[in-house]
Amino acid sequence: MFLIKISLISLTLIISSCSGNKVQDNFDFSDFKITPKPKDNKSLTIKKTTTSSKIKSNLINLDKKDKIFKSIGYGKKDPFSYSSDIDGSFLSNLSFKGFILTANEKYAVINYLGEEGIITKNSVGGINTKFLPNGAKVQNFNLSDSQITILFDDKEFIISIK
Repeated sequence: MFLIKISLISLTLIISSCSGNKVQDNFDFSDFKITPKPKDNKSLTIKKTTTSSKIKSNLINLDKKDKIFKSIGYGKKDPFSYSSDIDGSFLSNLSFKGFILTANEKYAVINYLGEEGIITKNSVGGINTKFLPNGAKVQNFNLSDSQITILFDDKEFIISIK
């Protein structure tokens, strides 16, 4: 019963506050004058403070050249040099084992840096195979002479079965 009385009183107050008697305020500011604030020279002065602090460098030193050389597993031996001895390192790390022929494709069995795998005529080192140096492309398979031709740094290398 008590709840019903409180809810009726609340409902009555809500309805009476939403009645249509709206009073419009009419303010006249024509005689109102704004007085300017006095300028205070103390508030305009800028305080300059000088603080001296030492800057501590958090840079990390580069590894030694020898440490970097040991971490490189294949490819260019010296990452700091402009060019490397391609003929010696490229041919010594790659050996051609033979061909595998299927009805649809021709494959060459390669051993590069101790890993053995197959390459096709569309193989490009570093892109779709890890069995050729980065950037090396297969140019030709010569089945009759058991040779493959690889293009690397604008040079042709003909590799025969060993």
